[in-house]
Amino acid sequence: MRDLASGLGWMIGGIILLFSSSNVLAGGGDCGPPERVIDRQDLYCGGYSLPFLSPGNDSRFNLLLMMWAHHGVSVSGAQTEGEYAPPSEPPYVHHDFRWHRYDQWREMQQQESDRLSTVAASIGVAPQQLVTVRERLDGYLWGLCASNGYRASADYLEALRDADMPEEDRMALAHARLSMAGLCTDQLDEVSLPDVSKDENAIAFSEYLRGVDYFYREHHADAADTFARAKDASAPWVAETATYMQARASLNLAQQSAIEQWHFQREKADRDELSRTHALFEAYLAAFPDGRYAASADGLFRRIYWLQDDQVAAGKAYAEALLSAAPGELTALVSEIDLRYLAYQDALAPMPLPALMTARQLQALRSWSRPDEPLSAEGIKESYAGLSDAEALSDLVVLAWYLFSQEAYDAVIAQTDNDELDALDLVGFSRAMYRGIALHREGRWAQAEQHWLALAEVVRDELPWMQAVELGLAIALEGGERLHVMFGPDSPVQEPSYRLPAIYYTAPAEVLGQVIANSDNVVERRVARARLLREHLARGQYQAYLAARAIPEDPEDAAHWSRSHEVVDEDYPCPDTLALAEQLSDTPQAPRLLNCLANVIDPRRNDSPFTYRPRGHSPGGFPDQFAGSPRSAMSVYMAVIERDDAAPDDEAYALYRAINCYLRGSNRCGTEQVEQATRARWFSRLKNRHADTVWAERQKYYW
Repeated sequence: MRDLASGLGWMIGGIILLFSSSNVLAGGGDCGPPERVIDRQDLYCGGYSLPFLSPGNDSRFNLLLMMWAHHGVSVSGAQTEGEYAPPSEPPYVHHDFRWHRYDQWREMQQQESDRLSTVAASIGVAPQQLVTVRERLDGYLWGLCASNGYRASADYLEALRDADMPEEDRMALAHARLSMAGLCTDQLDEVSLPDVSKDENAIAFSEYLRGVDYFYREHHADAADTFARAKDASAPWVAETATYMQARASLNLAQQSAIEQWHFQREKADRDELSRTHALFEAYLAAFPDGRYAASADGLFRRIYWLQDDQVAAGKAYAEALLSAAPGELTALVSEIDLRYLAYQDALAPMPLPALMTARQLQALRSWSRPDEPLSAEGIKESYAGLSDAEALSDLVVLAWYLFSQEAYDAVIAQTDNDELDALDLVGFSRAMYRGIALHREGRWAQAEQHWLALAEVVRDELPWMQAVELGLAIALEGGERLHVMFGPDSPVQEPSYRLPAIYYTAPAEVLGQVIANSDNVVERRVARARLLREHLARGQYQAYLAARAIPEDPEDAAHWSRSHEVVDEDYPCPDTLALAEQLSDTPQAPRLLNCLANVIDPRRNDSPFTYRPRGHSPGGFPDQFAGSPRSAMSVYMAVIERDDAAPDDEAYALYRAINCYLRGSNRCGTEQVEQATRARWFSRLKNRHADTVWAERQKYYW
């Protein structure tokens, strides 16, 4: 029955609550990769967290970070467990708290399946008799059925095999247990329990099996009474397991009144029965202090405390569990803590472990935290009073409060001036990250650059930390307009996902030329060339465009790069882009050539490695450093519309294109906001003044 120890107590009502308070506190959903920022204050859904303590992290991940540090496990070491996506979206670490890894679950299922087959064969059960059992157990088991699987069946059969009893009793009981596997509630109606001889052990195993039948039928009072009788058996396994299962049945009985169709209302749990449950688990541990279900019994005390709303006892139990849990057990434990404990705590409520306080207070520093729990430096420090080893964490939360809540960046910088960067732990690294963020927000880019370079020397061997530091450096170089350093020889920033946004959005022409000439990355070279050519055209720098086109292109780049998807309209012929630039160089105001130019620079027509432009302090989120004033396709079409000397066909075409820039409701050809009334006049002008053109015939609507 070891399956019962692993999950049933948290199952009833847990699914409903999983999608309520936990996601408010921690985070949920999956929105794809987030922006590359290190100063995130609020959650990004999808399980992406920064590798240092941050309000923008899932609160479960912040708690994991602290407990990994307590157990001496680095973030890099934790990633080797296989629970994280590879570091393809630095600096984030991805952790999906919702599901366990399927391959690990299947491996465990297979091991238990093999164990069941082995023990069934040793009793004399024919292999073909297990076929139907396997079909049930390999299917979807939910609710109580989830614990009635391979492991519970194999445990019973192993104990049955080792007990002294007549063989016919052993075989009958084995078949009965297998016939119950994977079933619950009314599915058990066709299962009958066998009559056994008067052998003492056979009677004990039969009585225990009757308790199991009641348990999975959800007749919890009958189950508790039956297990109470069975626990006096002389068979050791029956005595121990029935003692444990009596407490489990009592716990289910206490919760029964709290279960409604769509809700679990813990305040309706039977408090008297919960007290009995507590006493029964204590009795089990007293009788079997090192028993096979001791860990489960300890864990189920936490369930009882939650149902009783005993936050003091729950906090103590969770603190003990965190400190004693193996690293591999922490993920499930912190999810439970977040759902059953932290969600009910005020930000400054006393808790028995500094890590719990810190996880909750960082969550309270998000911009949308509850207004009824304001933090202060004094309040934060006082909340840690009496806790041992709490000073470093309380100081860190105060620093985070200055940074994210008060925006007192000078105070953060001053308080970290004397921090040593040697041999950093999690708290020290988090402080160093806060210092860099404060320098960014103050615009002290040169000082930030030196800070990140010094920090990089210390954390170079800790990959997630190094990725965060490298991102900080990339932001400082872009903010300080030193992209020539980022793309120069021996660049301190090598991560492509930090370099590409700067190439595509902000790099000046000389840096793009630097990338084209020196980068060993084909994607960087092709993106730099495409942007260099496009920006020269968009800014009317036709001679510069022609000079850039004359630079020999690496054959590898040409093989990989698909040029802009320019508009090709047989009814409005345009020269190819090279010829267009040559002609515009001579006649830059020619309406037809301007229309053709707008078709080339239309952002809808260009291959882009990005779905949107980054914002804030992130690569590509800074002002464009390319010289000159860019023009949008819409602005060029409008310039033709406003020209008195434009030929009717050219004016009609410009009207047609400009109207259709709003095909999806907003301007898709630039940032200009053209009123609907203006677009209506364009439509009327096209249909009346240029009624004989193909463009007027094509245009049916305006938006």
